[in-house]
Amino acid sequence: MRSAAEAKTQARVEKKPEIVLTADTSRAAVSSSLLSKQAGASPAPATTLRREKRTESAASPVVTKSKPATTTGVAEVSPVRTRSGALLTDASPSPVQPRAEGRLARVTAYWAAEGDYYTERCISATGVHLHDGHCAVDPSIIPYGSVVEITGVGKFLAVDTGSAVISRTAAREGGHTSAERNAIVIDLFFEDRSEGERFAAAASKFVSINWWTPGSVGTAAAVARSLFAEEDWTKIQGKQL
Repeated sequence: MRSAAEAKTQARVEKKPEIVLTADTSRAAVSSSLLSKQAGASPAPATTLRREKRTESAASPVVTKSKPATTTGVAEVSPVRTRSGALLTDASPSPVQPRAEGRLARVTAYWAAEGDYYTERCISATGVHLHDGHCAVDPSIIPYGSVVEITGVGKFLAVDTGSAVISRTAAREGGHTSAERNAIVIDLFFEDRSEGERFAAAASKFVSINWWTPGSVGTAAAVARSLFAEEDWTKIQGKQL
C-alpha cells in the first residue's frame, strides 16, 4: 500500500490537467476558432515591419545577420536561446547565433470555472480579458506580451501567470527525467471547459517551445504578433517587469 505522503503527492499531481501533444490529436483538440485564425495568418504589412526595424546606437554592437534581407528591408531573425534560456535578438549585447533548439516545457490547461477570483472573471495578471490563444507564464523567464510557439500546437500570447506556473509544480512533480523536472510550465487558457478538458486528455506532457519577446524584430516576430493585433497592448506592456 502507498504511504500517506505518496498519496498526497499523487493528489497534487492529478489536480492540474495534463496535456498530451501528438501529431494526430493535438491540433484537433485546440479551439477550432484559434486554429482557423492561425492557419489563415498572413505576413505582416510592410509598413509594420519597417517600423519595427532596429535603430543602431553607439553602444550597440554591429550584428551580422545570418539570413538575407526580405523585400521589406528587414532581415529574418528567429528566436534564439542561450543555455540558460535567455532570448537573444538584434538588440542583445551578444551577436545573434543560428536558431537554437527550443526550450522544453510542460504544458497544462486551465479555464475560468476552475480558477481563482480573477480567473473566474477571465481577468489576467496583465488586466486583459482572457480568451482562447492566451497563456500563463513565469514573466521572469518569458515576458508578458511574448508570443509563445508550442511545437505541434500553435502560437499563444503570454498575458497571465500563477503560483503553480512560477513554481513549475507540474514539471517538478510529473517529470521523469532531470530535463523534464527542470522544464518551464506553460498554462493554456480555454474559454470552453470541454475543449480544455479534451486538450488536457491527450498524449505527451512535455514539448519544445520558442518565443518572441515584445522587443524581438524581424519578419517572423512581426507575423507572430500580428495574430494578436487586436489585443490591449497598453495594458500588457504596462505589466513588464
